[in-house]
Amino acid sequence: MKFGMFLLFILLFFQTSSQNLIWNGSFEYSSLPHDARVKANTDSLENWSDFGSLNLHLNKYCGGKSFDGVSYIDLKLYSHHIKDYREYAEARLTCPLIKGERYILRFRTLPIKGRYLIGNIGAYLSEKRLDISCRKLLNVVPTIISRQGAIVGNTNDYTLIEDTITAKGGEAYIILGNFNADKGTTIQKSGFDTTYKYYSATYAFDDIELIPLNPNECPLASIKPMMIRDTVNHIDTVFSLEEIHFATNSYEPLGNFDEMYKIVQRLLNQDSSLVVKVSGFTDVTGTKALNFDLSLKRAAAISQQLNQMGIACQKIYYSGYGSDLPVQNVAGESLANRRVELNIAPYVVMKSPGLHSFCDRQK
Repeated sequence: MKFGMFLLFILLFFQTSSQNLIWNGSFEYSSLPHDARVKANTDSLENWSDFGSLNLHLNKYCGGKSFDGVSYIDLKLYSHHIKDYREYAEARLTCPLIKGERYILRFRTLPIKGRYLIGNIGAYLSEKRLDISCRKLLNVVPTIISRQGAIVGNTNDYTLIEDTITAKGGEAYIILGNFNADKGTTIQKSGFDTTYKYYSATYAFDDIELIPLNPNECPLASIKPMMIRDTVNHIDTVFSLEEIHFATNSYEPLGNFDEMYKIVQRLLNQDSSLVVKVSGFTDVTGTKALNFDLSLKRAAAISQQLNQMGIACQKIYYSGYGSDLPVQNVAGESLANRRVELNIAPYVVMKSPGLHSFCDRQK
C-alpha cells in the first residue's frame, strides 16, 4: 500500500512538474554570456521587474551560487540599522489560481553574506501587484514560510522551502522575502566575514515553482512553442493552436475550441489593456492573392469563434499572412502550415497595417 502511494506521488510529480505557473522561476538571463561573473539589473529580467537595486547574479558572483542553471537573485531580508528594511522579488503567474484548487509552492534559498542568519523566510501569493519598491515591510501574511522559529542557516547548500496550498482564487502574483517585522524575525550571527555595512542578512533565491495538482487546469502552461516577452507592466504571448486545423482551401476551423477559450480568457483577465490578435496562415497551394484572402478568412473565423464564446469584439483583432512564415518548408499541401496563431498583448504593441478590428467586421 505504501509503495503504491509512493508510486502515485512520483507519477503525479512527473505529470505536473512541467506545469510551473511561474515563468522564469530559475532567473535565467539569456543575453549575458554564461561565463560572466557579473550582476545585472533585474528590471530587464524576464517576468521579474521593478525591483530597484536588487541584483541578478551569475556564476558564483558575490559568494553565492545558482541551484540550477547559471543565474540567481539575492535579497536583503533584514538590516540591523534600518528598522523593518526589506527587499522583495515579485513576478506574475502564468495563470490566476482557481478557488479551491491545490498547488505545490516551493522555492530554494541560501544565505550568502551579512552578519546575520534569519528564519521565517516565505512567499506570498497576491491577487494584485504590490509596491515593493519602497523596501519596507509588507503588511501581509505569507502563503508559505520556512519552519517557524528555525534559522535558515545552511551556508553550503540551498534550503528547500515547500508546502501544498489551497488557492483562495484569483491569485496572480508571487512575492518572495521576509514578511515578519524585526521583532518577529528569528536571528542569529553568521560565520561570514563582514564589515559595518553588512550588518544584515542577505539570501540567494533560485528555482521558484508553483505546480497545479490538477495538471489540466492551466492549458497555457503546457502549450508550446510559446514566447513571453519582457515588458515593464504587460505580458506578450504568442502561441500556435495545434488542436485546430483547416482543410485545403477551407476557412472552416476543425478541432476543440474549449482550451483556446480558457487560455485567452484567463490572460485577458489579468490586464484590462490586453487584447488578442488572431493571425491566419495557409500552405503554398493556390496563388498569392488567394492565399492571402484565405488566411484572412481563417483568422476571421477563429475571431468569430472567440466572440461567440464570450470574448468582447473590442478585444479581438485579426490579420492574414497567406503562405508567408511557414512552420514547415515543404511544397504543396501542409496541414501544419494551414494554421492560426494567437498573440496577446496591449493594442499599442500590435498596432500595424493590415490589423483588422473584429467589431468593424460585425457592422
